[in-house]
Amino acid sequence: MPPAACPPDDHPPDVAPGGPEVGFDQLGIRVPMMVVSPFAKKHFVGHQTYDHTSIVRFIQARFVIPALTHRDANAEAPWEMFDFDAPPHATAPQIPIPTVDQAKIDACAAIFEE
Repeated sequence: MPPAACPPDDHPPDVAPGGPEVGFDQLGIRVPMMVVSPFAKKHFVGHQTYDHTSIVRFIQARFVIPALTHRDANAEAPWEMFDFDAPPHATAPQIPIPTVDQAKIDACAAIFEE
């Protein structure tokens, strides 16, 4: 069962009469999260429970922006996934330029000539 979540606001959801009782007070299925950043820790696997508003919370905390809802105000920011003191990918990797076989380019061009 997914864990409970902080409701986003004090307003109950507007559902059809006779519909299910919902409160947006529970997280849903697990969704994997991948961090792509020069500050991302190498080979790191986090075990905290985050939700989609954790990304919003991270941006709010980083740039000192007020929260939009109760949920993002109470979300866990994924600080553990980053290393801002010694970024592991501060310099871009050197990527070799591949060699090009002109005969293959000409053969491919001949297929698509009109």
